[in-house]
Amino acid sequence: MAQYKQMAGRAGRKGQSDLGEAFLVIAKPDAFDWARNLVCGDLPPLESRLFPPSKGNDDLPCTAEQRRLYLESIACGVLKSQQDAGALAHRTFAMTSGTDAKSILARQDKSLREIYDKGLVQTRWCEGRTGEIAEWCSSSEGFAFYKSSLPIAHAQTLRIELEHALRHGLDITAKTHLLYFCIPREVNFFANNLNWRVWSDWLNDREELYNLGENHLEITRIFAERAQHRPGTSEEARRVRAKHERLAAASLLNELLSNDATSGDIARNWGPLIDNHLHNPLDRGKIQSLQKAAATTAGMASVLCVESGWHSLAGLLQNVSEELAAGARRELLPLMSLDGMTGARARALHSAGFTTPAKIATLGPTRFDRLQDAVMKSLSRTGKSTAGLDQALRTTSWRVASNLVDCARAVIKESREALREIN
Repeated sequence: MAQYKQMAGRAGRKGQSDLGEAFLVIAKPDAFDWARNLVCGDLPPLESRLFPPSKGNDDLPCTAEQRRLYLESIACGVLKSQQDAGALAHRTFAMTSGTDAKSILARQDKSLREIYDKGLVQTRWCEGRTGEIAEWCSSSEGFAFYKSSLPIAHAQTLRIELEHALRHGLDITAKTHLLYFCIPREVNFFANNLNWRVWSDWLNDREELYNLGENHLEITRIFAERAQHRPGTSEEARRVRAKHERLAAASLLNELLSNDATSGDIARNWGPLIDNHLHNPLDRGKIQSLQKAAATTAGMASVLCVESGWHSLAGLLQNVSEELAAGARRELLPLMSLDGMTGARARALHSAGFTTPAKIATLGPTRFDRLQDAVMKSLSRTGKSTAGLDQALRTTSWRVASNLVDCARAVIKESREALREIN
């Protein structure tokens, strides 16, 4: 109900309109009472997400959000002592809106104790007005987790994996190994959904996947073969399955960046890897969500590496983050700065010799036809003319090419003005 009210509230804007309209379409006639209650019912009471009500249970465990709050507060210097912690708790919504003070303070103490026991927080002695005083501060590892903005559990696991890769070898022949570190489980459509029969065949047929799994990630075809019949329920079995699922997603993203295939092509080609894919099809939206989340995670992992002193690895991950955000490999990134540019279009222009905005901005009339042909190739996807669509494609490609020229000239002009200001 709260979600519906929030969505319906977008129909009007305070100060913009006096009235807004929201419509709820009912698919089933017998859902009328449910829909009426959804629209006319009272909103549930507002509760804190940081400190949910204890409901009489004073021995609740601390959450990842609570641990993150106190790590960030200590790392940025806001929280230095138990007295500061008490003041912070009394400023939370949970404390000011309820009578759950005992449970909140107990969960606060548990959170502080856990991040201290994990080595993310330590005590240092500083000069005070009355002599030396003890203050809380983050450890180097805790500060790295804070700067990366990753959840603590995720940051710990990722740091161990990255350190292992640095010590035992990183496969940079393709980006799959780097992409493996950037796959968030929350948006990985292969999680608990991998077709193990197909995946086992792929590990056997694709040498680069087999070598990366066997030599660097402890991902074996033998496990995939066994998982077809005995998936296993132990913690170790779940851990290894998750590694297979991450490698599958990383391989998909590597193909998306490396080839001329579109998201639709990738969805069709990789659909068989989804178990019961006819009922849960792989589509472009899921791929784009994975791509966006992986780009964000890669950027966070890069910051984690910088704070850990692994600068070379940080640079590689930052490059991966930029490529994922643009949806194109690194040599195409200059072209991706132009408005309306897509990965397929950038690949077509790059192949035709238009590798930078400057080359587009300065082309003469005689070369405009080449630009238009490259744009038309990206629009038709096959590069072959179709009798019924040829004229429409040519008209559209001329308009797109003209816009690209104008945009490229604007980008070059802005760059020159920025250089003048610097000089």
